[in-house]
Amino acid sequence: MQALLVDNFDTIIAISSAVISIIALVFTIKAFWLKKGAKITGYIIFCSDIQSEDDYPEEIILNNNKDKSIVINKIFMRFGFNCYLLIEDFGDKPLIIPAFESYKKKYEPIVSYSASANRASINKLIKDKKIKRKIYLSTPEGKIIVSSPKKQWDPIMLCFKNCATHYVEPDRIYYKGNAYGCRTTYLVELKKDGKENILSFTPEDAHLIKYKNIFKGDIIFNETAFDSVEKLTAYFMELKKQNMVEFDEINVIDFQEYLGVNYQINKDKIVEIPKLNVIQYYILRKIITKIRNKEIKKQNKKRK
Repeated sequence: MQALLVDNFDTIIAISSAVISIIALVFTIKAFWLKKGAKITGYIIFCSDIQSEDDYPEEIILNNNKDKSIVINKIFMRFGFNCYLLIEDFGDKPLIIPAFESYKKKYEPIVSYSASANRASINKLIKDKKIKRKIYLSTPEGKIIVSSPKKQWDPIMLCFKNCATHYVEPDRIYYKGNAYGCRTTYLVELKKDGKENILSFTPEDAHLIKYKNIFKGDIIFNETAFDSVEKLTAYFMELKKQNMVEFDEINVIDFQEYLGVNYQINKDKIVEIPKLNVIQYYILRKIITKIRNKEIKKQNKKRK
């Protein structure tokens, strides 16, 4: 009996060792393939603009999927088999995409295309979706053909298929790199010895003690200090006289006014997003969407 237990124990150890060895081998092979060769995925988006007669590359995204940096001298887009469009030439400063990182850039409108000192027209090639196109990278190691990325999913496409789909985005308003909420009433910029601090205040802050690192002692703001930019500025000047706060310059911003200029969404009209069940969303709303789409097509035909 004891001998049988010993044999079973030895078998378990042998199997465990084999499993661990296989796992280690898999990770070793995976690490080797991540460093071997190059694998770049990406795409280029073309657009038309009122400033240009020709369609032009608007945006490029390249993803480095290997565990090593890639050096790129030039980027081309090949249309068919015979047309290579230069997208970007990095010259003496080649582009370096670190391991597992991406390169993204937006381009400005163009004047025209040229080939052999003559103006060239490639709009037909750009617009023809049947023509095969590939991105080529010129690198010190030779050419690299960029693979198409996996099809990205975006719920915004569902809005066209089902009118009950709501694509909701968070809106943020920034001031000097920092975002502030809609209930912020004032921003106070304090400059001292070249350093700047920005303090934000809401209506409730008149009764709260804030920014203990800025003020010398506990400060409870006077409610009338938040009546206007002028009164808040005067209040800070008074605090400075009392040596409660130090600053060389002060600038008070009415954030609600700043919000009104920079926030373009209709704040008075609020759309309440309803909760729909499976039948309401996938059946009823989809039927309504198809009916609406047919009506839109009929109207478009009449306009033509």
